[in-house]
Amino acid sequence: MLSILSNQKATPKKVLSTPKRKATSITPKAKKRFFERSDITTSSTTPSEMCSKFGFEAVVLLCFATQHVPIMFPNRLTYIRNIVNSGKRTFTLEEISNIVHSVVSWKDTPWPLSGYSYHRTLWEISRHTSTSHMLFLAPPVDSCLHCGGKVYASDGSSHATVFTLGFGPLPALKCTLRCRECSSRYNICDYRIPNIGTKYYPSNCVTPYVEVSTCTYFEKNVHEFMCESSNHGIVSASAFTEIYNSVYSTDHNFTRNFYESELTASSTFKDQELRSTGYQVTMSRKNAINSFFNGELEKEVREREMVEEVTFQKKEDRKVLMNKIDELRRAELYPHTETECSSICKERGCENLRIIDGNWKLCVQHCLYSVPMEIDGQPLLNFPSVCTKEPQAGSVFCEDHFKLLKKKEIPVSKQDFLRCAGIDGPPKNPEERKEYDSKLAAFCRKLDGKDNISKNAAYYQGTEQLLKKLGPSAVNDVPEDLCNKDTGEKSHMRQRARGHVVVVSGGGNILYWNPVYKSESPSQVFVQIVNVLYMETAHMTQEEQEEAIKKYIISYDNICHLDKLKSCSTGPSLTYTTEQNLEISYQNN
Repeated sequence: MLSILSNQKATPKKVLSTPKRKATSITPKAKKRFFERSDITTSSTTPSEMCSKFGFEAVVLLCFATQHVPIMFPNRLTYIRNIVNSGKRTFTLEEISNIVHSVVSWKDTPWPLSGYSYHRTLWEISRHTSTSHMLFLAPPVDSCLHCGGKVYASDGSSHATVFTLGFGPLPALKCTLRCRECSSRYNICDYRIPNIGTKYYPSNCVTPYVEVSTCTYFEKNVHEFMCESSNHGIVSASAFTEIYNSVYSTDHNFTRNFYESELTASSTFKDQELRSTGYQVTMSRKNAINSFFNGELEKEVREREMVEEVTFQKKEDRKVLMNKIDELRRAELYPHTETECSSICKERGCENLRIIDGNWKLCVQHCLYSVPMEIDGQPLLNFPSVCTKEPQAGSVFCEDHFKLLKKKEIPVSKQDFLRCAGIDGPPKNPEERKEYDSKLAAFCRKLDGKDNISKNAAYYQGTEQLLKKLGPSAVNDVPEDLCNKDTGEKSHMRQRARGHVVVVSGGGNILYWNPVYKSESPSQVFVQIVNVLYMETAHMTQEEQEEAIKKYIISYDNICHLDKLKSCSTGPSLTYTTEQNLEISYQNN
């Protein structure tokens, strides 16, 4: 299919021009076996015999067509005939039907398909038949995965657009399958079982596409390119769509082929007119966002080997699954196995050097509501009192607190809520910021008493259990004024996280990351550092842990403030060692 086309090493100009196919002669051995046959219906027909009868070019084109059009696609033989008849010889539908049975038995025969470019040929066929022959999308099954019954194309074919990396946007035909026995419905990227739900395909039948909508798909290469651009270049979804649309603009020959293929509503370059035909030439920001969430969610499920247990009953289940995966991530470290490590990585200190720093550009939104930060009924004075849940659309409050305010008949708009809490506007200096936090916390505590619906900062950072072991006194003895890294947030109402703390090994491997709220406070960073070291040595015995911790080196640009915490003042300084920190967790384990 597309993978065959993407193997071309020719430049775009060569792809667009009519390719000059290499003259390929039949081997002398095949020439000796040349003979005319009137009946080719038997499966014993060999490739050499077929080449002798129809010519090498026609047979190679036929092999390409049988691979290009999926087996379960409706009217498959008609599409194969259209492709094969673009050559020098014309075949009837009956002849194609007979020949295909012979070609199926050649599945292990190596054919030099990569030496041919059929891209322009497929465009010409699409223009001639007014039907796209560029791509055919079908579910990767030939029988029901639930009951083993026969599947069939229930609704014929429909239009779709596939955004590819090497050929730009391509028009495609897609079909869905249905089981005759249990009525399970098979889509391109997933399947739905009645009364059970939607599931991902098992690993042995995965499609090379990411579903964006029912009529739009991303080639996985495009999806990966978008994700890596975001990782290394901080490229947003909107920026990526602009880049892609600029590359494959209306002046690009690949895109112009789309408009001139007569598959669109008109020959003008207006994407709105193309949508009425089911095709979409221009990528949108929403396409990129949907591809990111759908593709990364499926990838995460497959990497964690959760395909069998994950079932979606409704659309909201995807968000629930994402929250579950994020909860698992907070309690684990990114693996860096011995087989992945190199001698250079070890020389740089991947075994014992840990660099801690913050990414202050990655600030996620959170609910405006104030949540008391307590451990076993004791307050944590230097921990942020924020609700870490994501605000619902069009509001500054999460879904739970939005319902709570509605129930209490409290205004849910930002300004009206703050007036009810006695707050006139955003704080302008540190004193006003303290007053703002104090008033908001008192109002929320008075409003609902004991809050049982919120997830506090320690829970979201995955350090709640560790804080229970350390006790509030371990992080309560240092005033929050020691933090001088609250710059840029003084005039805001702290509806976003301060940033993310990232722990990296000396070899450059990211081991851990989690958000910090309000400010880069020593208490939050300290607990996360201890948590990382504890997770790294949790599989060891106490004696092995003690030896391993003595070798750790912590590099952090604000470690002088961490050293003033009570947990550090009773033992060796964090500047030199972290032995005492882990001893605390040993004693309370």
